[in-house]
Amino acid sequence: MKRTDEQILELYDGQMASLSNKRLISDTVPELKFTARGRELFALSESLYCKWLEGGGDYTLVEKAIGLCREAVALGEPRAVVKMAFYYDKDYISTERTEEFRCRVACDYYAKVVYCDEPPRCIDGVVPETEWSELQRSAARMFVDMLAGAQKPLAGYSEGKYSITENTDRIRAKFGIESELGTRVRNTSGDGDKFAETVLISCRRNRTRAPLFGIIGLTAMEAGRVFEPKSEAMKTCGDVNVWLDDGARVFRVNNTSASRAALDALKGGEVWLYFVNNEVGGHRYLSGKQRKDMSELMVKDNFARFIRLKESAKERGKSRYIFSDDDVQFFINGKLTPIKSALDNLLDRVVCDNEWGKL
Repeated sequence: MKRTDEQILELYDGQMASLSNKRLISDTVPELKFTARGRELFALSESLYCKWLEGGGDYTLVEKAIGLCREAVALGEPRAVVKMAFYYDKDYISTERTEEFRCRVACDYYAKVVYCDEPPRCIDGVVPETEWSELQRSAARMFVDMLAGAQKPLAGYSEGKYSITENTDRIRAKFGIESELGTRVRNTSGDGDKFAETVLISCRRNRTRAPLFGIIGLTAMEAGRVFEPKSEAMKTCGDVNVWLDDGARVFRVNNTSASRAALDALKGGEVWLYFVNNEVGGHRYLSGKQRKDMSELMVKDNFARFIRLKESAKERGKSRYIFSDDDVQFFINGKLTPIKSALDNLLDRVVCDNEWGKL
């Protein structure tokens, strides 16, 4: 099935950039319009998704449904735009990314329909199967419900574009809709182990955009749960380089007695998980040699680059940074760009909060 996003870099902070010119893409959804082909693709997508809901089991049905939905979105099909927001909202896509990331991407899709001032054009005499006002209100309801359950206010991104308060106020004024869930910001303490496990498993299983490296803040208790003997995360440590930093030392996590003793010795306080995935999963841009070189750089000088990220995260009240090939590729201009330069430019961008467009 033809992919519609192959030339787009999905960056660690939710921004998207063109691979060809390394410029940010503020809106990847084209003009909304009803077309015969868009309607056909969306119908096929929905039939596959419903077939999976009814029978379960074969998740490739969902993947095919999402692929068809992307094609319909590329044609401006409004219902497909709302459904793509739903796929991000409900964690069908980019499961290796933070919920915060998926929420922001879903915001972009929901907003395209919810804040559209004029009904989309109908091409070739196509008659919409859903009234435009009904579709807008349905999307607005889904939008505010998602925002009500968001992890954090999200107001710090793109000058309030993702702000829960600003969006819910705007939707209330336009449609008179309130979330039945009530606006709340979830407490994410205690979910670090689940997130870490998801990321590490994705290193092996994600065949198109596996996590490349990153840091995750945990409690000692969460670290113990993640790396229980025979856990999925512990099994992954045979393929992915994983370390824990308890402030006093950094030690490798694997199925050895020394590692088990170090894990058992964790008493309390914060623990930072460092990982580099240079061998398994899908990597679209970096070669095996580039990933190996990057892995060596990340542990060089007693994990100096990891520690720099950790200190930046602590300063900003963050608990995780997860990177993929896309983030490093943004800083590679031609085959002669050293991987060290690309990696360090990426870390400078993260730590110094530079704007992507001004790099």
